[in-house]
Formats: sequence, structure tokens, C-alpha cells
Amino acid sequence: MKVKHISSLISIILIFSSCAYFNTFYNAQVLFQNSQKLYNESEDKNNLNRASRDALESAALKARKVIDKFPDSRYVDDSMFFFGVTNYQLGKYYVSKQMFTRLISEFPESPFYAESNLWIARCNYRMGETDLAFSRIEDFIGDAKNQAFIADALILAGQLSHQQGDTVKALSYYQDAAKSTRNREKRSAALYELALFQIERKNYDSALQALTEIQDISVDRELMGKVQLLFARIYRLTAHYEKSQQLIREMLADQEKQAIFGELELELAQTYLNLGEYDRALERYNSIIETYNRKPEAAKAAYHLGEIFLFQKSDFEKAKQYFNQVRSHNSSGVEVFKAQSRVALIENYEQANKKKKLISDKNPELLSNPYAYYQMLKDSAAVDSSFILKLSNYSKEADQYINQQMVIAELLAFSLALNDSALSIYKMLTDSFSFSPKMPHVYSAWGWILQEELKRMEEGQAIFDYLLVEYPESRFARQLSDTAGYGLDNTGYKLAQKAMYRIENELIDKGMTGKALKELKVLSSEYTDSLSQAHILAQIAWLFDHQLVHLDSALYYYGQIADKYPLSDFGKMSKSRIISLSEILEMTNFEKPDEEDFEMELESRADTKKDSIKAAPDSSGEKNVEEE
Repeated sequence: MKVKHISSLISIILIFSSCAYFNTFYNAQVLFQNSQKLYNESEDKNNLNRASRDALESAALKARKVIDKFPDSRYVDDSMFFFGVTNYQLGKYYVSKQMFTRLISEFPESPFYAESNLWIARCNYRMGETDLAFSRIEDFIGDAKNQAFIADALILAGQLSHQQGDTVKALSYYQDAAKSTRNREKRSAALYELALFQIERKNYDSALQALTEIQDISVDRELMGKVQLLFARIYRLTAHYEKSQQLIREMLADQEKQAIFGELELELAQTYLNLGEYDRALERYNSIIETYNRKPEAAKAAYHLGEIFLFQKSDFEKAKQYFNQVRSHNSSGVEVFKAQSRVALIENYEQANKKKKLISDKNPELLSNPYAYYQMLKDSAAVDSSFILKLSNYSKEADQYINQQMVIAELLAFSLALNDSALSIYKMLTDSFSFSPKMPHVYSAWGWILQEELKRMEEGQAIFDYLLVEYPESRFARQLSDTAGYGLDNTGYKLAQKAMYRIENELIDKGMTGKALKELKVLSSEYTDSLSQAHILAQIAWLFDHQLVHLDSALYYYGQIADKYPLSDFGKMSKSRIISLSEILEMTNFEKPDEEDFEMELESRADTKKDSIKAAPDSSGEKNVEEE
């Protein structure tokens, strides 16, 4: 009788335990589904709103509870999948990758096995491990068992090829992705990526063809809104401004397109810019800031306003105000770093002008007729030795004044693209300060800008010819004589900035982060002056911080800047960011990886060193890989 009673009690306990387990998993499943709904509705996946982040974090926490409390249940692989996906969407790529790796290791027969491999490749891609991502994705594509996810895999392969600058391969992958499936949703997604790629390459007819096909097959209203936005963009890029504006206004009148109203407003403002209607553009951008305050659209609008006041209206103070606004609207967007760079340039320009003014206030003759005053001192010194020191001091101060004017001209030409203003400075200097030994440098810079920046080859050659005849013994003349063409010394911050601007436009803005890092590392070895080094290291730190989410690496590079260049603008910015990142790392509970897995991860990274940028080493020389 007693044995029977115990048996019944055990049965009841097992039933309640089973119910508790199933309820926990059911709750995890419901939370995951809700989080995916909110995530898919989010306008900016890289800058999630609080509701989406909270939903993803709750779903991840509940999934983790199932994994930890019920490790032998038949739904553990489901929970692992939920945990991996939600952490990926939260930007915790290392955490996500570790869980998906565990899933495929412990559950090779799981229905989530194939898709987990694809998610690992996505994590590799986001973490800048392009070689690892490519290797995994090519194996994935070659396995016939993965046919259900082949379109997604081909799209990722296209993105990887695009990031590495292989446009031929990228195009092939995107086209194969569109052909690989009859599923409307996946085919539409592939065609959309193909359209974006073709727009970037200015193959507008091919882009229009892909977008038209999406219209024919897709029933996704959200995607159709994005497609129409791209139609409007293509019309603008092909100078069909009226057609673009008409389509945008029609979409703004459709409340079903409300999710992309901000992007439509930005596109409409861009048509005004292209038409030279700057006042209308200003009005539209200010309206966007007011309507989308504290959102990514407002950040983009503030950045564009800064550009207008900088380049079109030459109002540096107003431009700086708008650039400083960008961070308040979106602290993690690509516009933040671009805006900070613009502010630093403006402040460098203002500082150079202040130094110039101090020199001219001390020697007002530098502003009136500097050559005549120099000649007067020279003639006086020939007959009165008391003037010799005055002549020497005046010559030194004239050289200092020229140096500041050269700094200003270089900032105007190489950083602010105000070439005409730079040329006017060079002409003024050569007209007024021909007595200065700085003239060969002035002529060299003048000719270089004419040829390399403005492609006014004959005018530039005339300047260089004058330099060769009048100052044949100068180092600038010797450089011209030793080269096949005409040009400046290839060192200095101005050239480093030009190279960084190209990297920003051709790689970073297009998502090719890995290739950008490689080229920035090369730049840091080529341009060793302090300002170039600080700026290049700041760009690298920002990419690790905001694009790759390698916080340990970001801290390393910010630390390098703060230690080596503490008084620079980049040094001050780095000190502030170090404090913020340190607080983030201290507040986060890190799940340390298994020691053996950690060593394998280090070895894997070492094997791909030649083709990828490694995160910064810690004091022991090994890479710290931690959860965000």
C-alpha cells in the first residue's frame, strides 16, 4: 500500500514537472514569435526602438531558461535557435555564433541544423570574418540538403563578394539567388538586393528591370513601398526630377506607406539639392528634423543641412551646429562619425584662421602691401644695420603667415572641396610674398590642385613650368624633375584625408567594412604624421565600435589615440568613448566561451590574418573575444 502511494506521488510530480517544462517552452515560443513580429516591423534594423529590443531580450532570456533548466528536453534545439536568432538581431554576434555552433554540434539531426549553419556565416560576416564566412557559405551552397535556404545563402555570398570589391562575382551570386527559388518572398528579396547593387553601379536599366519583376510577383506591402522608393531614386539619379517628385508625393499621400515616409521626405529633399533649390531643401530637411526628432531620419537630415551650409553657403558656424546635432538624433548611425569628422575639419580651419589673425594683428603690414614693406626694410638694412634685425623678424613672421595660409588652403581644397577659395589664396601669396623662400611650396600646391583636383592640366603645367624655371634648386622643382609627371610630395595630412574620403565613399558607405579596414591599416603605415595617424586610428576605432561591434578592439584603438595624441580633437573624442565603453563592458554579464573552443577561435582567426583585419591584441598578445 505504501509503495503504491509513493508511485502515485512520483507520477504526480512528473506530470507537474512536465507541465512546468512545457509551459516554459511555450512561453519562450510565444515571446520569440512576438519579438520577430516587432523586429520585422522595425524601420531601422541597425537602430531598434526600445519595444523591439525589450521583446528580443525577453525572448532570449526565456529561451535560455529552457536550455539551462531542461537540458534533456526535446525542445532544447528549438530554444537554442530562438536564443541565437534574437541575439543576432540584438547585435550580439559572438554570443549568437556560439549558440548556433553548439546547436549544430549537439543536435546534428535537428530541423534547425541547416539554417543554423547559415546564421553562423551571417555572424562571421557581421564580425568582419569574411574569409570564414565565405568558406562556410560556399560549403553551404554546395550541399544539396540546404536547398530550402539556397536563395538566402546566395544573397549573403553576393554581399560578401560586394564587400570585398568583387563586383563580377557579386552580380553573379545575386542573379543566381533570384533564379534559385520559386518562392515569391525569397525571389523578391533576391531581386531587391540585385536592384540595390545595380543602382550603386549606375546600371539603372537593369535595376528598373529587377524592380519591375518584384512588382509583378510580390504581395508584401512593406517591400512594395521600398520598391517604389527605389523607383523614385532612380528617376532622380537619371535627372527625371519631376517624375521622381510626383511619385514621392503620391506615396506620401498613401497612409499605408507611413513606415517609409521619412525616407521619402529625405529623397524629395535630395531632388531639391540636385536641382540647386537650396532654400526648398533647407525647408524640407528642417521639417524632417521636427517630424522625426531623435530618429535616424532626423540624423540624416541634420547631416545634409550641415553639408549645405558648409559647401553651398560657406557658413561654417551654422554647419557645425547641424553636424553637432546628428549625434542627438542617432548615436550609432554612420552619419555620426562623418559629422564628427566635419566638425573637426571646421575647427581646424577656424584654429588656422585664429593663428593667422594673431600674426597679422602683430604685423598689419602683412595685410596691406607686404612686398613693399619688405623692400623698404631691405633697402634700409643696406645702409643702417639697426634694420637688419627688423628685416629678419619680418621675414620670419611673413613665413609663419604663409604657413597658416597654406594650412587654410589645403583644408579648403582637400577637406572641404572649396578649390576656388584655395586657388585664390595661392594667387594672393605669389602676388604679395614673392620674397619668401616658401614660394616653391606655394607654386607646387597650386599646380597640383589645378591638375589633380580640377583636371585643368594646361594651367597646372604652366604653374609647374614657372616653378622649374624660377626655383630650379628647390626640393619641389627636384621632385618634378625626378618624376614623369607633375605633383606634390605624397606625404602629409592632406593626401591622407583624400585617401580616407575615397575609402569612406567607396567602401564604408557601401558596407564593405572588411576591405575598408585593410586599406585604413595600409594608410596608417604610409602617413606617419601625428594628425594623419590620429584621424586614421579614429576611423578604425569607429568601425570596430559601431560596425563590427568588437568592443575590445575599439577600446584598444581609442586608447592608442588617447595616449599618443591626447590634445587632438580625436584624442578628446577617444577619451570620452573609452569611458562609455568601459561602463558598457562593466554592466554586461559576459558568458565566457569554453576554453577549448576559445583556443580554436583564436587559431581560426590567426589562419585568416592575411585576408582580414584582426581585432586589437590585449597585453598578452591574444584577442579578447567577449559578449557585448
